[in-house]
Amino acid sequence: MSWTVPVGSPAYAWGGALLLALPLLLIGGATWWEFGHAQGGSSAWPAVVACSLIIVVGVALLGSMRVSRAEIDGEGRLVIRGSLYRQTIDLSRIDRASIVAHDAHDRPSLWLRTNGIGLPGYSAGWFRGSGGKRTFVVYGDGPHVSFRTVDGTHYVVGATDADEVARALAAA
Repeated sequence: MSWTVPVGSPAYAWGGALLLALPLLLIGGATWWEFGHAQGGSSAWPAVVACSLIIVVGVALLGSMRVSRAEIDGEGRLVIRGSLYRQTIDLSRIDRASIVAHDAHDRPSLWLRTNGIGLPGYSAGWFRGSGGKRTFVVYGDGPHVSFRTVDGTHYVVGATDADEVARALAAA
């Protein structure tokens, strides 16, 4: 079974806004520095290089959000992919009693991003959940499935049909 993690449109709007704002701030800062402090030669080229890198990396990250997905492969593993983050979990390590399907109105309680991407409408990577629990998240807006493994790591995975995904995880 394979499914795509739905990504909310606010994530693309915020990501696009950041792609525009950061380079403009860098160029503005370089221009201010050039005309306010420097005498002689141009020092704006590092800002132009930095802006180019930000745009390339930003476009790659926005594009990678589109391919966020999870699948139960034929080898008894759950593979979760979201942007730069990936986790592979043996299905035998999932605590079956902890599998819960949540509807679109029940948002996951993530209060600290430790290593990940957090935009309105999209979260991927490692977070601290309620009670300080270490949680791996690949979630857009909408329904999701949450579970934990026998070692206590929590997972939140977006799914268009959370009930079907929860049944598949419980049966696997």
